[in-house]
Amino acid sequence: MSRTALRVLFLALEFPQWKEARHVSYAAQLGMEEGLRELGVDCFTITTPWFSEARALCAGRRFDQVWIEVARHDVLENPWLEWMASLAPVRLGLLAESLEYGSEETAIFPELAARNDATRRRLRYVTHVAACDEHDAANLKASRIPAMWWPQAVPLRYLRSCTAHLPGQKALFAGAVYPPRNQWLELPMLRERMTRLPGPIEGSQHAPLFDALHSIARLLLRVPRQGDDMLRRLYCHFVRTARGALGTLALEEYLFLLRSLREHAFRKWINAIGAGMAVVNLPHFVKTYSGRVVEGMAAGRPVISWRIPNRPLNEALFEDQREILLFDPDRPESLVAQMDRLTREPNEALRIAERAQQKVAAHHTVETRIRQILKWLETAEEPRF
Repeated sequence: MSRTALRVLFLALEFPQWKEARHVSYAAQLGMEEGLRELGVDCFTITTPWFSEARALCAGRRFDQVWIEVARHDVLENPWLEWMASLAPVRLGLLAESLEYGSEETAIFPELAARNDATRRRLRYVTHVAACDEHDAANLKASRIPAMWWPQAVPLRYLRSCTAHLPGQKALFAGAVYPPRNQWLELPMLRERMTRLPGPIEGSQHAPLFDALHSIARLLLRVPRQGDDMLRRLYCHFVRTARGALGTLALEEYLFLLRSLREHAFRKWINAIGAGMAVVNLPHFVKTYSGRVVEGMAAGRPVISWRIPNRPLNEALFEDQREILLFDPDRPESLVAQMDRLTREPNEALRIAERAQQKVAAHHTVETRIRQILKWLETAEEPRF
């Protein structure tokens, strides 16, 4: 089968309110749709709010593959998953979270244990898994589930020029605040050198627009199935007048607006993290580099990240001291030392940023990652990163 004839149903994760949706990176969401289309794939996208109408939207369509994020959806019922599994012979589960968490982590977020159970149940309905945590990929393969490691990437068009930082600039931390991150942010020695970056569209009109778009989508999807015929007719007339015909056209109108909002927010995000002396990746629960590592590199900034224990493949993605600077998660002073080094040596900071961005452009764009995943699904040949 030629690549241009490949038909993929992309079931994209989305949340109805920006306060939750902002934590989902465009690069690991609609950015993947962008990568599929760049490679000539016929991609039909449905986001989470439209899953209830997916059967009607997919009626009469044929697919070669289904791609679905399996970890972070609130609800995916078994009958719906069984229907999804009937659509294509190849079904790729995108696992954007670690499957295993320690007792300290589940004590902070008890829902992680329930998420693990739900994710493992959903894996029964897919044929392949792309896992962001290398340990999960290895464990799934040991259980005879076809799995590959899925390091994060960024669309090529968002790479911007590397520039030397200005005197007095602080490093930036951009991410959610939860224990133990809040303890790091409260340390005086870090507060002097690092500042937290709020979301790129917080306080603008784009967050309310995002919420309003999903309010309209909920309205579109609540056409009464039963009840007073006159009320139903009036409701349908209102919906069609306000938003056009129900069905695929309404979905396409929604997706056009959603893509515009998501792309705008991601562009502002890249510009915002490019405004600091460096981008800091503080310790987090998922045992792989978060998206902000490659996004910081795409923004032209040197990246300082915690050294993730027992993840040798992840650590080999970028060379310490040349393309990234690593610090010990048990020693905040090691993070201070790396920030002070970049402050003292702006030319070396620029060289680190340039070398890292060259690596991203060559190996860690969404276009490259999608190409690698498609080849693996075709041949079972795992990519080298």
